[in-house]
Amino acid sequence: AVDASIWMVQFLKAMRDERGEPIPFAHVLGFLKRLVKLTHLRVFPVVVFDGKTPVMKRKTVRERKRKHLEAKLTLRKAAETILMNAIEREILEKQLEKRVEKDMDKDERFF
Repeated sequence: AVDASIWMVQFLKAMRDERGEPIPFAHVLGFLKRLVKLTHLRVFPVVVFDGKTPVMKRKTVRERKRKHLEAKLTLRKAAETILMNAIEREILEKQLEKRVEKDMDKDERFF
């Protein structure tokens, strides 16, 4: 027997277009392709649609989502830090250039 929900999730996650976006009806296309291949190999699967997701799986999916969101937040904070450091560096370099020009003007007046 084949758990239909597992196949559907696999196809929805795996079947993407060139931009990485999910292909419309990927679960249906994947099902058909896999069933055709299996029947060609003389394997006749029994597909089971078993209702609600088990509690353990729901907890696992919830935990994965939480970790994914945390990783996204961490990435965003890192990107913001890098951007702020680059901006600060640019400001400091401009200030240093102004000081150097000012010091050079003083030196020219001295000679």
